[in-house]
Amino acid sequence: EFCHAEAQQLQQKPTNAENIQWVLVSYAAQDSLNKFAETYDLYSMSGLFVLMDKEMTLYEHLQVKSIPTSYIYNRHHNLVTVKQGAAKLENLIQLTKR
Repeated sequence: EFCHAEAQQLQQKPTNAENIQWVLVSYAAQDSLNKFAETYDLYSMSGLFVLMDKEMTLYEHLQVKSIPTSYIYNRHHNLVTVKQGAAKLENLIQLTKR
């Protein structure tokens, strides 16, 4: 449910997001992930990458405690904050400006 809400927000091409790279990671099965990405036309979005982590390696490495979790990095590749739970894309975009 949260993933669908965030994907819908990405479809609307939020303002001030043209220099942001989005990396969406899921542990869903490949066919389910492809269907989701195609539903929201994610594969054609510039600066957006959809990755499958079926072994949940990244989840374990980052110690993800809830889904969704957003890791916000600034333009210098420094971690700014970790946001657990659903978030408005506008708020996430503002965090990248730090």
